[in-house]
Amino acid sequence: MLDNQNKSSNLEASIKLNNVELFETFDINAFLKDKRLVVEKVLVDSHIKLELRIIEDHTKYNENTDIDVNKNKVITAILHDDIVNKVNILDIIGNEVSLNHINSEDVLVYGINCLQVTVRDIDVKNQKVDNFKPKDKFTKAEYRLMKMNYFKIFDAQKFLSSYNMKLLTVYPQNPITARAIILITDDFTNCALSNIGKTFDLKVPLTNVREIPLEFVRGNKDITIDNILGSLSGMTVKNNQVLLTADTLQLTENGQKIVVGKETSSKVNDKQHDNSNNITSNSLNNNHKY
Repeated sequence: MLDNQNKSSNLEASIKLNNVELFETFDINAFLKDKRLVVEKVLVDSHIKLELRIIEDHTKYNENTDIDVNKNKVITAILHDDIVNKVNILDIIGNEVSLNHINSEDVLVYGINCLQVTVRDIDVKNQKVDNFKPKDKFTKAEYRLMKMNYFKIFDAQKFLSSYNMKLLTVYPQNPITARAIILITDDFTNCALSNIGKTFDLKVPLTNVREIPLEFVRGNKDITIDNILGSLSGMTVKNNQVLLTADTLQLTENGQKIVVGKETSSKVNDKQHDNSNNITSNSLNNNHKY
């Protein structure tokens, strides 16, 4: 329930959400595809940790010019307890490795686009990489990967199902798009940092800038995911703002259904990346680096 302690002072303050990583998935298999990794450092503590240098990056990003954009960056691989006694870590610095069959719960994106993976299947090549010279120390910048957002997918259905919400208003963003401002009034995520009092935006298409019914403009209506119809997608943008897109926003007033957007009666169909090996970043409660 929204109370005075959770109210943001203004709209600008309210759009910076907490815990957005709960709703983000990361396609680690697509990210690692066509990259070459080499062991640069082996650390033995409570876990065996390998610092892996990306020596080639032929992964497909948005632009053809992004080839090798993550070359010379470093990712961290932790050997899972199930395989720790099966992997020979003696004299493997400079050896090429491949990471296989990564489970969803074993991926952690932390800090500023840094990547840690707990591996249960690793292939260490026998030969050394020619002319590879390992470094003793790494800078923070070497862990900060590029183009990570290209592989992040936002679970809009999970997001909408995690809160009670109130529609504040709908306004024409431009002649073909309406934008709704939605207030979070209750938070079911059990996270230390609540999103009660925060707001997010929902975009729906318009055929005419004047077609928004006044009930939407007046707002102050309780809504749920059932009020949002058709295709649904979402993303996080700067400062943890959440922006959703759907076909239709529907309200019921005096027994009559009123809509803004496309005419559709279908419930939301989440347009997330269809990948049977979707990789999910660890939830906030497990969000730690070894």
